[in-house]
Amino acid sequence: MIGFFLRIFAIARITLLEAMRQKVLNILVLFAVIAVSISVFQAQFSFEEQIKSLKDYSFGVMTVFGLFIALISTSYIIPSELENRTIYTILAKPVRRTEFLLGKYLGVVSLLALVTALMSVVFLITLFVQEQMIIADTTTQISKQQISQVDKDQLLDRAIKDIYSRTRTTQVYQSILLVYARLCIVASIAMLISTIASSAIFTVCTTFLIYVIGHMEGYAREVIMDPTERYGSFFKASQGVVSTLIPDMRQFVAIDEMSIGTEVSWVMTIGMLCYTVVYVVLAITMAATLFSEREL
Repeated sequence: MIGFFLRIFAIARITLLEAMRQKVLNILVLFAVIAVSISVFQAQFSFEEQIKSLKDYSFGVMTVFGLFIALISTSYIIPSELENRTIYTILAKPVRRTEFLLGKYLGVVSLLALVTALMSVVFLITLFVQEQMIIADTTTQISKQQISQVDKDQLLDRAIKDIYSRTRTTQVYQSILLVYARLCIVASIAMLISTIASSAIFTVCTTFLIYVIGHMEGYAREVIMDPTERYGSFFKASQGVVSTLIPDMRQFVAIDEMSIGTEVSWVMTIGMLCYTVVYVVLAITMAATLFSEREL
């Protein structure tokens, strides 16, 4: 059992190091960091709108660039290994195909964790800078008012607490976790598709299509499962199968809700993280089964 995990971690470490050497991924990470860092200049309205705009923009950038990195880093793993014939050398050793696949996926999610952490640090620094700019501007505006110093101090104290309630909140960290969870789901789909596809481009396109459909799948399920609608049991059963294969990405709209200040409980966040774990386990299990039957 120890050897099983050691082989998986060894493959994951090599996969992570190889991904970090790829120029395309490094360029994407660089652009992502730059895009997040300039988000502080995106809004010049009231402080509520500035913070909302900064969050929306930053999480959007993190999702888009993270999506590209997840697709590229995962979709090209098996095709590149086959093209370079390195997979035959690895599998010739006491390494099972399941261990190979698990190690590769673990390497990808480790890469996504590093990228998400880097973008998150830049985002938090940018958020802090925006916060201090708003506080400085608010202080200047209050100091110009024709009221007593005591009233100014009380007004400034309330304003600062209001600003902190929007910037220094756990909702920010919940959103970051959900962004990472969404990327892990995308990577698991790409890994599953790559086990049956011979082209990395096909894997990228198919995975992206499933990602888009996943945002509409929840609405379709609500309509089909509506008791007032007359759908046959077979059709509903088919929808159930589709719902299992295609992830419900609509639930991650909670990221947008938190960006505008809507309270989302940790219970709901943990529920979405548990859903992510279950889906990833199912997807990687299917991928391992298909990969074990594939002729190389």
